[in-house]
Amino acid sequence: ELDFWIGVGYITYLSTIVAYGAWSWLVANNPLKAVTPFTLLTPIFALIGGTLFLEESLPPWKLVATIFVLSGLAINLFGNHFFKSSAPVRVEFD
Repeated sequence: ELDFWIGVGYITYLSTIVAYGAWSWLVANNPLKAVTPFTLLTPIFALIGGTLFLEESLPPWKLVATIFVLSGLAINLFGNHFFKSSAPVRVEFD
């Protein structure tokens, strides 16, 4: 029963208060377009936490998925430097 209450405390305080507090601070002090891509890291932190604290297995496909997520984040953040287009894309709606 103690493990249950420790789990409830972890979910209540660390996951909710600390995570939302940090997210709110980041959004309030930085442009949203700079902060939003980092939401892609949420499943990676869950994977790391599950592996370290709950002794969950870490099969190779999860490592490959992590590489894909990190690659997507890198393209999102640094893609302008590597993939320069000659003209900006303009989208018009009727």
